Amino acid sequence: MNELLTFGEIGQSIEEMSENAMIWVAGVYGMVFGSFFTLLGLRLPRGESIVLPPSHCDACQRRLSWYELIPVFSWIGLRGRCRTCGVLVPMTYPMMELLCGAAFFLAALQWHWGLGFWIAAWSAVGFVAIAMTDVDQHRIPDAFLIPLTVGLLAFRLFDHPLPIWDYVLGGLAGMGLLWSIRAVSRGGMGLGDVKMFGYVGLLVGISGMVLTLVLAACLGVLAGIGLWFSRRMPSDHRVPFGPAIALAAMMVYLYGSGFLAQYWAIR
Repeated sequence: MNELLTFGEIGQSIEEMSENAMIWVAGVYGMVFGSFFTLLGLRLPRGESIVLPPSHCDACQRRLSWYELIPVFSWIGLRGRCRTCGVLVPMTYPMMELLCGAAFFLAALQWHWGLGFWIAAWSAVGFVAIAMTDVDQHRIPDAFLIPLTVGLLAFRLFDHPLPIWDYVLGGLAGMGLLWSIRAVSRGGMGLGDVKMFGYVGLLVGISGMVLTLVLAACLGVLAGIGLWFSRRMPSDHRVPFGPAIALAAMMVYLYGSGFLAQYWAIR
């Protein structure tokens, strides 16, 4: 009996180790996909191919070697500079890769390989592309938002912890709320941000959408303060809101339900 129990414990330990390893693997895949969708978010809105030319330094045009394309670690190893010309490589690239990897890792930790994980992964890669385009061009293309939203609607048919109407109403309310803010600010908020909140509502529901707006506003203010003190504030004082929305939405999707449950319990 003791031997059987021991074998059972060994089997359980192996299973736990395997699950833990797969969570880390998910994080690595997240960084890889984050790297690809960063490229996608930069090139497609410019009308450039995502295949040709191969990854290269924008300053000296040298084609990058394979070891310069390892997400996050290549940037750290090269100290954020091109190996040939020494030009600074924006920190935005490794940040996007790291955040996407973290989203995959945390989603796998919470849902393993269930639909909740795939919704998180789908949203994370889409948010990376959207955030990069917004940073680069101050716009959020429908070419990203439409397929992203259609895919999420398909996921929601099979996975909806909340009633399906909560997500639909959350999407409509999100767009309506942001449209009102846009009208009051007289164009101070982009139309892409309005549409993006339609996606956010479908992702996290009505309550989660409101929480996302509050959190995104706080992140946006912090980003603005950081740009101001680092003297990197754009001359027109326009700070892209898309990255703040994306980060806030992922945080709320991953952990917002627990926060909201505690809030309503207190109320």
